[in-house]
Amino acid sequence: MTEALRMNAGLGITLLYKLWLPMLAWAFLAWVLWFFVQNYGTRHPVFRYHALRALILLLPIGLLAVLLIPSPFSINRSANKVEITSLPIIVSPALSTPSLPAPVPPSPPQPNIQNLPPNFVWRSAIGWSILCLTALAIILGLIRFAQLFKEHYALSRLKDNVFTLPPDIEKALTHALEIPQNIVVTHTKSVETALTFGWPEAYIVLPTALITDAEALRLVTLHELCHIRHHDFLQQYLLRGLDAVFAINPMIRYLILHLEAERELVRDKEVACHPGVSPSIYATTLYKIATTQDNLRTTSYT
Repeated sequence: MTEALRMNAGLGITLLYKLWLPMLAWAFLAWVLWFFVQNYGTRHPVFRYHALRALILLLPIGLLAVLLIPSPFSINRSANKVEITSLPIIVSPALSTPSLPAPVPPSPPQPNIQNLPPNFVWRSAIGWSILCLTALAIILGLIRFAQLFKEHYALSRLKDNVFTLPPDIEKALTHALEIPQNIVVTHTKSVETALTFGWPEAYIVLPTALITDAEALRLVTLHELCHIRHHDFLQQYLLRGLDAVFAINPMIRYLILHLEAERELVRDKEVACHPGVSPSIYATTLYKIATTQDNLRTTSYT
């Protein structure tokens, strides 16, 4: 039993140095840097977007480096082992005394769990606490992965409930925006906002109420094309995967939520700077869509 306690304590201490302390250090560093960027840095959304990406990617890269680099706290226990060998007893031939059997050293007392040193007790307590915390992190991660698979299943089911655009509208939109053939523009009444999913064949799903406004349809589709051009769908899956792996760390979700908001601002800026797009008209279109969604939500809840 003592050996089992020793092994669990060693595993917990290893997880503490290899996982939990680096993750805690990353959370503190990320909070300090993001606080500085948010309050004293530039307000440019592109800079904030890339700063958030760097902070989020620093966590898995840093943990991988910690796992590959030998820990300075590791102890080479083989160097502390003392091998005791019995020396040969040479009996002088001048002595006529009969040879006596070699003395048998007393066996060391067996360790008793009630007589363990305090250092071992504290290490065992810390090790078991870290193991329980790791088990909780695994459970939370599995729950997040289940939610991710549920969202993926809902998106796959959405393909069966979308409709293609009317031929005249689709032809005009494809000609105006030069939409590639691997991108399918659809519409449905089951969504309130435009969304994009799928790779390498991408789907742009628009609200059905949007297809009656040609200018709003063009601008919103252009916004979704910016997401596809920058592979934001794959990046979103990567972020959700990191959120599931490090589900017990609330800082990772906090930064991911801010990254999603900054990404929308960056794509809006890209659309506003697109040739042939008026920033004022695009801002008016976004405001009109946002107020329409709020009215739809209020009507549905009442």
